[in-house]
Amino acid sequence: MRNLKSKVSVCGLALVLSASVLAETTGDRVWKEMQESMKQSNLSESDRSFLTLMNEERARKDAAKASSAKRGFYSEFVKAQDHIIAGKLAAADKPMAKLHKMENLTAYEVPRLWLLDYWYAGKKGDKPKENEALTQVVATGANQIDSDVFVDAGVRLFTRQYNAKDYGRALDTVGFLRQDRNALGSLDSISSEVGKLEELAAGTQDFSVTVKADDAGIWSTKLLRPAFYLDKIEGTVSSLDFDCEKKKTSLPYSIDSVMAIPASWGSCSVKINASPSATFGFVQSTNKPA
Repeated sequence: MRNLKSKVSVCGLALVLSASVLAETTGDRVWKEMQESMKQSNLSESDRSFLTLMNEERARKDAAKASSAKRGFYSEFVKAQDHIIAGKLAAADKPMAKLHKMENLTAYEVPRLWLLDYWYAGKKGDKPKENEALTQVVATGANQIDSDVFVDAGVRLFTRQYNAKDYGRALDTVGFLRQDRNALGSLDSISSEVGKLEELAAGTQDFSVTVKADDAGIWSTKLLRPAFYLDKIEGTVSSLDFDCEKKKTSLPYSIDSVMAIPASWGSCSVKINASPSATFGFVQSTNKPA
């Protein structure tokens, strides 16, 4: 254990990665156009993102797109969007509930429902649900929603994940962005960070990041190495939740324990349950120390 920790503490790549923090941006060109066209200077960044989507979507209602959404979906979608734009969240609840009860949604409809959920949760101040919805927008929106809006959502999600040092999920987001045939030329703003993460993921060296649990005491990441441990804990850590391709389980946390993920579990994400705002080093390793 000591040898591994000593080796990791001087990992140059980890230092380079943690020193670079992205600013969360949202498509400057789109916002400038919206500022001129809508005269909504008091809107928040989340409001602007949603209104940009609605403006572009309504402008693109040609026959081909209209045929991609069921009439009932479109009707309830418009009701929900208008209530949310007006800040009438209670009024939006009924059409939102109807949308969520609909079955067999099309590939065109799914990301739009997630977009409503994302903006609604943002208005409510529900950060966990907002992040969940944004993640699903990016996972389902390639070649389905306007590419400018899709890239904006993806870059915003990547930035949040990168700044939270959830590098595994940040790389997943890049993969989704690359699926959109019109998006590739719009990723220059994050190309440097993406290159660093891809180099890290392809390597075998141990690496460490210092992280902070949120106000609920949670920090999570998708693993890039099959073994990990925590060190320099300030606060308390109670348990670890694993969400893997072929296994889901929870384990109590033991101080100085090193976790090794069996290959049979497949790709894994881990959630650290800790005291609110706890900080700790999270060290990932290719091999569990003897």
